[in-house]
Amino acid sequence: MDCRHDVFLSYSGADRERVLLLHRALRVAGLEVFLDKRDIRRAHSITTEIMDGLRTSKTLLAYFSNSFAHRSACQFELHHTYLSALRANEVERRILVINPEDPATGHLKPLHVRAHRYWNTWTSDRELAELVAQVKAAVGLVSTPFPGLDFTEPVTPRESTPTVSTANFVGRYDDRWRLHSALHRGEEPLVERASGPPVAAVSGMTGMGKSALVRSYGRDFGFLYPGGVYWVSLAGAGVDEVRYRHTSELVALDSSIVDQSRSGVLAWWRERLVEPALWVVDDVPGDLDEDLLAELVLPGPRVHTVLIGRHEFPQGFAEQVRVLGLDAEEGQALFAAYQPYAEEETAAVAELVARLGGHPYAILLAAQGARGREGLWELRDRVGELTSDAAVLDVALHAVRQAIVGIEGPRRVVLALAVICASTPLPARLIDEVLAVLAPGVSTHALLAEMNKAHLVERAGAAWQVHHLVRTAARHDTDPGAMLSTAAVAAHKLLQLAEDDVPGLIEHAVALLDHIRGSAYAEPLNVLAVNHYESHGAPAMAAPLHENLAELHSQDPRHLLRAAQARRAAGQLDEASAHVDRLDAMELDPQTRLLVESVRAQVLDDLGSHGAAETCWRAILAGELHTLSVAEQVQIRTARIHNVRMLGHLRQARDLARDLVALPAPFELLVPAHLELAWLEADIGDRAAARDIARRVVDFYRERAMPEHQNAIDAAILLHAAQLKIFILQSIPDRDTQVAAEVELRDQLAAARHQYGPENPRTLALAVTHMEVLIALGESTVLLERYTSLPARLARRLGATHRLYLRSLFLIGQAHNQLGDRSAAGPHFTGAYGRQLATLGPNHPFTLETSYELGMLEWHGGNAPRAREIFRTVMAGADREIGRANDIYGKAFFAIPLTFAPSGLLRFF
Repeated sequence: MDCRHDVFLSYSGADRERVLLLHRALRVAGLEVFLDKRDIRRAHSITTEIMDGLRTSKTLLAYFSNSFAHRSACQFELHHTYLSALRANEVERRILVINPEDPATGHLKPLHVRAHRYWNTWTSDRELAELVAQVKAAVGLVSTPFPGLDFTEPVTPRESTPTVSTANFVGRYDDRWRLHSALHRGEEPLVERASGPPVAAVSGMTGMGKSALVRSYGRDFGFLYPGGVYWVSLAGAGVDEVRYRHTSELVALDSSIVDQSRSGVLAWWRERLVEPALWVVDDVPGDLDEDLLAELVLPGPRVHTVLIGRHEFPQGFAEQVRVLGLDAEEGQALFAAYQPYAEEETAAVAELVARLGGHPYAILLAAQGARGREGLWELRDRVGELTSDAAVLDVALHAVRQAIVGIEGPRRVVLALAVICASTPLPARLIDEVLAVLAPGVSTHALLAEMNKAHLVERAGAAWQVHHLVRTAARHDTDPGAMLSTAAVAAHKLLQLAEDDVPGLIEHAVALLDHIRGSAYAEPLNVLAVNHYESHGAPAMAAPLHENLAELHSQDPRHLLRAAQARRAAGQLDEASAHVDRLDAMELDPQTRLLVESVRAQVLDDLGSHGAAETCWRAILAGELHTLSVAEQVQIRTARIHNVRMLGHLRQARDLARDLVALPAPFELLVPAHLELAWLEADIGDRAAARDIARRVVDFYRERAMPEHQNAIDAAILLHAAQLKIFILQSIPDRDTQVAAEVELRDQLAAARHQYGPENPRTLALAVTHMEVLIALGESTVLLERYTSLPARLARRLGATHRLYLRSLFLIGQAHNQLGDRSAAGPHFTGAYGRQLATLGPNHPFTLETSYELGMLEWHGGNAPRAREIFRTVMAGADREIGRANDIYGKAFFAIPLTFAPSGLLRFF
């Protein structure tokens, strides 16, 4: 294999900006560097290009941050290059590490990497230059690419009984490193000391992939064990049968054993295991004492033993490797291995993986349940079914039921609490308070530690996670009366803990509503949850809670009004309109009537009926706004600015927005107005100002630990979109920044599809924004592949005069134009322009952009005078509504003199 790269630079997307600086410095120093600049490291995004890059590189330079340690793509690169270097005894020469977390080293795996030198990150240009010089010197010691780099080479263990292969085993790199370090911890005395034979104890709940993990380790690291990899199983053996079963398994491994007594068999194997060997004992019963466990470990300094069982092994007897659920990326990759899915379904698969607690066997069963669905149903609509239907998960659930059968007393109380609460971790204080009532005198700490050893619960900070399959199995086995009594106690205690601001309660409050309807706890739980979701900018979550409160107080219009506002904010326009209609039939005071009318006007704007909305806004603004609260006045004025922007009066809207954000009010109250101003700045031409405003909003919510607030998401979308909008009078973002912005927008679109649905107006608007980004990047082919059907969907959902429908037609025309197919572009421009003229008016920015493109088609068609006429009209319209410092005016201005150029120049445009 040719050596084309000195360095393969491996990094996580979270460290992208920092790594790009390093990449440039390495290139300036004369090094050839492979870098995946697109950084599209998704669950199953290991491309042929990346594999070729690894095969043709001398060294791997890992920017080993905490984020790097948790990305499957990064670990794939490290794993395979490490194995190659380990075979050649060249780890120190070929695996180069920068540790930006220094002095922390716990995230550095494998142990060998932590034991040897790494470089710190840089804090100045001088330090960066010194680091590059050290990397260059290290690379100079290597002259060939990674030797024998193989992504498929298997090592088959000798087994007493053939077992199922581990086809489609994915990820678990962290577990593999931990297992490797556990078996070789004595070889790195500077990092960890070890006494006794190397023994690793792998434990986890049934179906979690313990055996598959060890098989994968044996396959990858088998070359370290020239004495062989051996596998025996104690499946089904009771405590009294372990010795006999173990002896029988050892005999079955080699038919030449003559003395088949236990002592004879052990002596025979001790004599033959003179080279390093890997010894695996699977299905170890959970109630063996240490003396009996010790008999399963063949003595000898060169024998490395792995014990596998469902219960955690005694501390101190062996190095513990607890196998938990797959992370999101690994779970998605496993699902895709059995049932491929489209990119827009990524969020649905991620939710499915999360609901199943990353349980590999359950994920496979769910993937099988999703087969044959094409054209019948959307994956996002069946996540609940695929993660709870016994018909889908019955095989996995049967094994889990066996593990919890017979559980009673306090442990059953914990399981019942998990059943009635949400799938998120249970706060330890909530468990403790409930047990104090239903199982007084029990030590919560000791009980949870016991359940933890049995892999029924896992610690999650100050909370405890009960695995989804355990919850599902317990739901079928828990008495309904016990669940109701537990729910009443849990609701009472949860409300008390909420007064102390105990975190992690809200999801459980919502889940408990299904079990305490009609009780005195229903209203306070609703109020607790709705206040949380309102403050955290989650209108889709708040809306049904407002509706619950509206049912409880049917004569009070306030809750129904808030439900209408939340539904509209979440893009659920039909539901919002229905609530407005109900409110119209109620007796309302003047203030409430104004707010109801404002929701009606906003829905009209969202549906594209901006003229009708404008009539509503004029009536609202003529009302007694001063009787409303400041927050309500700001809300109405912001919505009116949005209407003016949609009508295309950008300079007027910007003036209104600047006046509004200048009010002496809290920034959080004015965030929507700031976002309107940012969009206006971007459309008028000041992209830098737009990005600054959006970044301020993003930072505001990040500092408050609310990155998922709807305002924060909207600001992030605006920020990324503004990276792709350029003007000749302002600096142009570099290509890497633009590509990263497209990736972020694509992720936001996938999340919106999953959260709101593919036909939700919020989702559709974001899809159109993504089209604009693809045009800015010149990715016309990608746009046509993904979005050719979008205009039809927009027309069905929002109507054939909606600005988004007309904009999508225009953008598809631009895509054809970029590809040089003007005959295909023309009908799209013409179709969009006629309706934009009638709906949006001649001077709306969208209309002007389409008009400009039609002028370009006239020019290319040889009608230069007509083209000049169009360009002058575009300039006049832009000057009137937007100004001159913008793309529309600028392009038309420079196009006019080009129309006088010789026709031969046309081929360049």
